[in-house]
Amino acid sequence: MIVVATNNGMAFLPKLLDSFTKYGTAGHKICIVDTGSTDPAYIDYINSLDTDTYLIMKTPYRGYDTGAYIWAYRNTNDSEYLFMHDSMEVMQSGWVEEFTNHGDVCAYSFFKLNYFDFQFNHFKDIGIYNPTTTVGMAGPIFYIKRHVLDTLDATFNLDKVIPDCKWNQSGMELGWYMMLTTINVPVHNLYYLTGDHSCSVNDFNPKLQKRAALRN
Repeated sequence: MIVVATNNGMAFLPKLLDSFTKYGTAGHKICIVDTGSTDPAYIDYINSLDTDTYLIMKTPYRGYDTGAYIWAYRNTNDSEYLFMHDSMEVMQSGWVEEFTNHGDVCAYSFFKLNYFDFQFNHFKDIGIYNPTTTVGMAGPIFYIKRHVLDTLDATFNLDKVIPDCKWNQSGMELGWYMMLTTINVPVHNLYYLTGDHSCSVNDFNPKLQKRAALRN
């Protein structure tokens, strides 16, 4: 199942869904989880989507992607999940298989924290900043099998890691990796960002992109 977390995403979600139609989803169902959108036009758009094509959910875990993912996990029974932001856009066919062919967990990227500390200064505030630490980024998109989620849930109770603010949501991009490390589950990373901010990229990178934009 492909799970898309969305919130007031009129600038994003229609383009993502169009790209699914154009490039395919390898037979995976699409679940759209709205995390408390407030834009009336966007709410109308979500309500207008074809429920034969999309599984539409609305979660009380408001505004943050981790809550959307855990809500989908709690309320479906699929064997595997590809969690993603609505701000992604598929660029080529074959993108799903890039995630599903690498074991139980596959993430989009990782980087050395000291190279990107301007994005993660809040880690310093909660005492886990280490300039030599390798940090995984599970924020934009990652793949995980249900049995791994079941183990995480039994170990940590995933309801307790649902963010209640933006800082906590940002922290969960590291938190997923910390939990997976604790239960000894390896994570395959699709491409790497180097110290000079350039990319060492395999042939997956052109197949998917994340659009940068400001939200209200």
